[in-house]
Amino acid sequence: MADLLRGVDLERVLVVPIDAAKFNPKAMVANYFGDVLAYPFFFGVNREGMALLHRKIQECARRVGAQRILVGMEATGHYHEPIVAALEGYGYQVTLINPCTTAYERSSALNWAKTDDLDLATLGSILAQNKGTDSRLLGGVYSELRMAARARRGEALQCNRLKNRICRLMDGVWREFQGLLVTEPRGGARVEPVFSDMWGRAARFFMRHYPLPQQVAELGEKGIQALSRAHRLYLKRTTAYSTEFDQGSM
Repeated sequence: MADLLRGVDLERVLVVPIDAAKFNPKAMVANYFGDVLAYPFFFGVNREGMALLHRKIQECARRVGAQRILVGMEATGHYHEPIVAALEGYGYQVTLINPCTTAYERSSALNWAKTDDLDLATLGSILAQNKGTDSRLLGGVYSELRMAARARRGEALQCNRLKNRICRLMDGVWREFQGLLVTEPRGGARVEPVFSDMWGRAARFFMRHYPLPQQVAELGEKGIQALSRAHRLYLKRTTAYSTEFDQGSM
């Protein structure tokens, strides 16, 4: 920012804050000192709306002989993306502002009111103070990677929710499935896992086909070993033994 404004008459620096929205974003044009040159106005997220925004900026630029134009907006989900793309097509460099920065700036003024015009004034102050971050819209493989990462994150969250539900259900019908309570010789106790991997092939086989301890107890150790050989579960003898329970404990 220092290099951008060094030697420039600050009254000829335009600040263009934009409050992004899905249908009716709002913008204003001011100079570096906060003197409003174009009062807040709505524009559409389409060809006509972006042309209106460009025309307003250029009218103010010609009026004051602008040497620099600072354009910025909040990174609000995906609503800002088409606006940034259109402005970059007109040759503007757009600064993206973290919404947390806007909230902090508003609260520092001890004003907890929130209107579009106040948001625009706050965004303009952030631009003038260089609290934004330079950012470009991702394209090509980078955009695809971002979409894949977000999709993976959602799938991972859904998978964790399902696993938590399964664990809760197994606790209700077979508490020892996730581990046996073993008493230490010197006192105390520890939990000894039955399966090395709760979500491995063997554990999932028993949850699917033998979810109740009574069913496993009826198989016995030899029956469990036979199942392991037939279905290639590769159960150790200690695992086959630990899945047996006394009938009185069920």
